[in-house]
Amino acid sequence: MSATTSTSKYDGNDVVMFNLADDPYELYNVWDQNKSLGEELAAEIVNAGMSPPFHHLMALESVPQRLT
Repeated sequence: MSATTSTSKYDGNDVVMFNLADDPYELYNVWDQNKSLGEELAAEIVNAGMSPPFHHLMALESVPQRLT
């Protein structure tokens, strides 16, 4: 991803989505042009994270992040 790639917002978070076939260097965020697909993919990722074997990782959201 380029340092100049713009981000979009989803559920209060910065997100980016790339078309790797047309943009293999991940230079252009296509989230806004494909918002419904992006929201569908994000929901699938969240649902997968709540299912075994990854459901225990959701508890880590409440742990403060520390830089090492």
